[in-house]
Amino acid sequence: MKRLCWLLGCVWLVSCETATYVSDENRQKYAPIDIEKFVIHSELGQPDLTVHFGFDKSNLTERDMEKLNAFSERIGQIAGDVIISGHTDLTGSAAYNQGLSYRRSLAIAEYLKKKEGQNVHHRFTLHALGKHHPLLNAVGSRANAENRRGYIFFKPA
Repeated sequence: MKRLCWLLGCVWLVSCETATYVSDENRQKYAPIDIEKFVIHSELGQPDLTVHFGFDKSNLTERDMEKLNAFSERIGQIAGDVIISGHTDLTGSAAYNQGLSYRRSLAIAEYLKKKEGQNVHHRFTLHALGKHHPLLNAVGSRANAENRRGYIFFKPA
């Protein structure tokens, strides 16, 4: 397979679980292909759902509640694990952002638990990742908005 890919000119990328930016040295090495960034996710794969938060906020928007409602209905009666990771942008101290990312993941978990009611089929795991795993390694309105997020993963039992 690798030999076939080499013959066809495919590019194989292997990395860690966070967004990885390609160095100038490697850009030159792989020219003329221009690779700015690639993302390889953890063993959980792509998140099943992403919600975004306002600056210094951990409350859910109406739009995100609708997304969480649909997610809750989809996993409904399927037993499994719900893994939630809260993230912040790069502004602020690491300690403050750690707490804020926890409040974000907690807000998502509490909302989903409320939707679940008495029919508990899921085990919740929360991760507060602060600003340590940015989606975009930059500061600015667009990058900050993308980095203020919560990822929700579902692993059926």
